[in-house]
Formats: sequence, C-alpha cells, structure tokens
Amino acid sequence: MARAKSTLIRMLTTLVPPTSGTAVVAGHDIIRDPNAGALEHWGDTAEHDQRPELTCAEILALHARL
Repeated sequence: MARAKSTLIRMLTTLVPPTSGTAVVAGHDIIRDPNAGALEHWGDTAEHDQRPELTCAEILALHARL
C-alpha cells in the first residue's frame, strides 16, 4: 500500500502523470491544467505531536522549512 500512496501523491502534485483517469486539486484538473498551482495548494501537517519539546513557533518554522 505504501507504494500506491506515494504514487497517488506524486500524481496529485503533478510530479508524474496518471496512467488513467484524472483528479482535481483545488479546483484544477491535474491533466488539463497541470501548471495551475496544484503544488501551491498542497500542504503538510503533523498528524500527532511528534516533537513535544518544541514550541508552537518552532513547529511552524520546521514545517515552513519542509
């Protein structure tokens, strides 16, 4: 399953073209409009507090760097 998930994310962020079908990210079809900024609308957040020793500002700075 890990491979399928990483392939899906690569397709949704327009890094690789889908082999069939299509998807819409932030209102933009990844096939018809791949340069419409799908990557700009993609985000990353921690699902759990994995670094309890960090302050909120430090966690935000970490995610900004990622």
